[in-house]
Amino acid sequence: MLKINILGTSFAIESDEPIDYLQTILDMVKERIITIEESFPTTDSLKKAILACFLLAEEVHILKNRQEESHKLNEEESSFVDRMIHRIDETIYPSETSEK
Repeated sequence: MLKINILGTSFAIESDEPIDYLQTILDMVKERIITIEESFPTTDSLKKAILACFLLAEEVHILKNRQEESHKLNEEESSFVDRMIHRIDETIYPSETSEK
């Protein structure tokens, strides 16, 4: 069970995840809230929470796009390598590759 105290609200959560993992997530949220408090002078806790969620969602979006781009590049590289192997095979074994 992890006890949370954020923006004047306290509660506990239970999860199947290890407590260290949950604490890491909590620390990330707290870091974003600190960033919000330093950048946007507001006393409204709900606004701070929403802005922190927005920042975290932005990070997820950026990472997801990077992962998709990386996957696309890997597919393109694999296709390129396959074409090069085929060309090499055609050069080295012309009669065998023409039958394929």
